[in-house]
Amino acid sequence: MATILVIDDNKDLLDMEAEFLNGLGHNVLIAGNGLLGVGLIDENHERLDLVISDFHLPILRGYEIAGHVKKQYPHIKVMIQSADTETKQKALSVGCDAFLIKPFKVEDFRELVEKLLGMGSEEETL
Repeated sequence: MATILVIDDNKDLLDMEAEFLNGLGHNVLIAGNGLLGVGLIDENHERLDLVISDFHLPILRGYEIAGHVKKQYPHIKVMIQSADTETKQKALSVGCDAFLIKPFKVEDFRELVEKLLGMGSEEETL
């Protein structure tokens, strides 16, 4: 399956998403802030398929992480999550591949991950 990095400062959500993705058979890396996330991206860019990041993170924001990924490693898909719908445009402007509004249904999360990994339908992901 895929290798996915999840970055979130909400430990409960981070653990829930990692457990869910592991249950789907994916290899999951986790980071509790943007700086740790970028370090994991740089160390694992050759095997990463997807980065899932919260928008509002300490140290580096999700859109900054997305910009780094898209500039350095454009083959990696990026999904930004936020409860703040006004952040969507900022995330899209740096090239993120998808944006998911929190709170979300687990089924919506799964479907979006599958689409980004090329496992779902060819529908629009944003």
